Amino acid sequence: MFGALSAARMASPMVRLASPAMARFAAPLACRSFGTLIGKQAPAFAAKACMPDNTFKMIDPSDYKGKYLVLYFYPGDFTFVCATETIEFHNKLEEFKKRGAEVLGCSVDSADVHKAWKNTAKTAGGLGTQINHPMISDNKHEISKAYQVLLDDAGVACRGVFIIDKEG
Repeated sequence: MFGALSAARMASPMVRLASPAMARFAAPLACRSFGTLIGKQAPAFAAKACMPDNTFKMIDPSDYKGKYLVLYFYPGDFTFVCATETIEFHNKLEEFKKRGAEVLGCSVDSADVHKAWKNTAKTAGGLGTQINHPMISDNKHEISKAYQVLLDDAGVACRGVFIIDKEG
């Protein structure tokens, strides 16, 4: 039954429904196998992040050993859907913490751009609110590539959420 859901069959409807400009990005995503990370050690990284208090700090997932870590990727700051997603993670942060999980957001934008996005009013395209979880900068694209969410042609990460267990 699951064999019927081949990558080739999945790519076709996605490409058909996508706008012509996005079709070239949709097909590679539909064909990509994200299952290669399941059950494996999470890829290691160290990256600069904009912290909740607007300071900058180097983040390393090993700092979160003993806790679950929810690492979400999004294409970019100052975009509508990414703002909605980031604010929703912020709004649910206490629920994650009650379950022993920390949240990290990640895009290819710089930590300075993350800070600007947080501090810009919604009416001007910003988040317009305090975000109480770190926002990681992957401006070298190394983290997105390691987690297999990088769209090389566009130079951005596609949306992805990874739940990393207490052992990493």
